Amino acid sequence: MDLKRQRRRFLAVAVVVLAAACGAQPQTRPADTMGSNGEVGPIQLRNVYLAASGEGGYDQGEDGRVRLWLFNQSSSEDALVAVRSAEAESARIRWDRDCDGTFEVVDELPILPNGTVPHDRPYAVELVNFTGEVHGGTTVPVTFTFRRAGETRLDAMVEAVRDGDVADPTQCGPEG
Repeated sequence: MDLKRQRRRFLAVAVVVLAAACGAQPQTRPADTMGSNGEVGPIQLRNVYLAASGEGGYDQGEDGRVRLWLFNQSSSEDALVAVRSAEAESARIRWDRDCDGTFEVVDELPILPNGTVPHDRPYAVELVNFTGEVHGGTTVPVTFTFRRAGETRLDAMVEAVRDGDVADPTQCGPEG
């Protein structure tokens, strides 16, 4: 093999190796969460996702339930006071404060100092009247506004199927 051919082969191998090494690093999620995580001030939003519909997505005009866990790292109470998404006409904050299986629409959801929602009662956000199709496995932008902490936007994963791999936050705790 002549020197010119060896040089070309070496260059080709070097380019392939360098290209592989310079690729984007994969994004990882903890094994116990399928949703997005974020924070605004002392408020932590954990495992924020849009629950699966029976069809693996939502049609225009349908409503969807955003499941999430809220934690307050501050010594002052805060509250979730508004939610919105460009993919829906409106949003409602729902809370089963009596743990009777009825998720009432509330103006705000209190978040206790150094804690979560009072008595760990179930809560969710309902996105009302999707403005277009929402497919399972995609994301929907959702903006959360808190009385003290302010506002943050997360891309909520749309759960493709309800297969039991995510704990249901809509069940009452031990006090229920």
